[in-house]
Order: sequence, then C-alpha cells, then structure tokens
Amino acid sequence: GTGAITVGHTSGSADAELSGYHSLNFANPITVASGSSGILKISSGGNSSLTTTFSGAISINRDLVITTAGPSGPSTLVISGGITGTGNISIVNTSVRTTTISTTSINNTGTITNSGGGSGTTTISATIGSNVTSLIQNSATSALSLSGAKTLSGSLAVTAGTLTHTSTLAIGTTLTVSDGGTFTQGAGLVTVSGNTTIGGGTSGVFTAHTSGQTLNGNLTLAVGSTWTKAASGNLAFAH
Repeated sequence: GTGAITVGHTSGSADAELSGYHSLNFANPITVASGSSGILKISSGGNSSLTTTFSGAISINRDLVITTAGPSGPSTLVISGGITGTGNISIVNTSVRTTTISTTSINNTGTITNSGGGSGTTTISATIGSNVTSLIQNSATSALSLSGAKTLSGSLAVTAGTLTHTSTLAIGTTLTVSDGGTFTQGAGLVTVSGNTTIGGGTSGVFTAHTSGQTLNGNLTLAVGSTWTKAASGNLAFAH
C-alpha cells in the first residue's frame, strides 16, 4: 500500500526498525516519531545482489539510524525521497552492502555521520541542505563518497577512514581530518570558509586535485600529517 508509516513510539524505550526486503520500491511517506528512548532504524535485508529503495519522503523527529542488514553479499539500500526534520542521522554499514542517498535533498537539522565496521561504501549524491550542522566520516572500513556539487553550511570532519568528493565542495565552517582519516579531493574546487586542520597527532591525509583549493581560515598541519599538492592547480589563502 501507499499509506504513511511511523517508526517508533511516543513513549517508552523499545527499539523499532523498518526493513525493506528484495528489489522493491517503498514510496510510502515515513515519519520517525519522537518521545521514546529506543534506537530507531530504516534498513534493507533479504538476499544479496538486490536493490531496496525507499522513495517516500522521510520526516524525522529524533535521531535515525540507516543501515544494511541480512546475509552477506552485495546489495544496495537507496534513500531517494529526501530527509527533513530534527535529529542526527547515522549511516551504519555492517557488511559489504552499499548505501546511496540520492535525488531529493537531505536536510535534517543535525549531523550526518557515516560509520560502522563493514566494507560497503556510502554515496551521497543528493543535495545536502543548509540545516545540516556537520558531515562526519567515522568508519575505517566504510568509505564515504560525495558526488555532485556540494555546499555545506556547517563543518566537515574525517575522523576515520576515507572521504572522497568528485565535484565542487564548499564547506561553510571548518574542515578537520583527524588521525587515521583521509580526505581525497577527486575533482572540483574545494573552498573552506573556516580553519583547516590536518592531523591531530600522528597522521591525517589531504590529497589535493588540480582543481585547486581556497582556504579562508588558518591551515594547520600536525606533526606526521600529509598534504599532497597536485602538480597543477592553485592553493589560495584568503585569511
């Protein structure tokens, strides 16, 4: 059916999970309820080599976990109807399965974090709206890829693993690449409105592209960190 779906309860502590199976498209509008203290999830399951799509609009009133489940094997979870509301979004990869957020913008008032111990990648091709306060890559094994031009009103942090972008990227406040993190500028100009910090202790890697970088704040390279400048392309400071 096409009726609205509510995930979670307005009270109590019970967890709730909405899981889509097989190569199906779920166009239902989804509301993530507030009031309970349980973990609320949207996930995909079922057999491998399938694509599960949630194309209905998602409105959140508290934190939401987006995750892949089910047996091992390649498959894809697609969120394409957009996400709005208030709460943090955690994309948790626990397997080789991939997650794609596409088409309609993701514009929650809160953070977006890619995490988990799986090796499947997460791709965000949808617009990231101005309500998002921070985008965080925090998985040593699940890489985060940004495709299409992106404008972040808040910060970008790579605390573990690899983040790659393949078009222009404007960061509204700060860029931080922590120990064990790698930021790879695949293509497109990177503009940072605030300070840029690479490495908080012994590592942290920024791999630049010929498209260039414009840094409007301070650049801090910690001991042991690496900034790899492309053979061509401009590095501009406007502090």
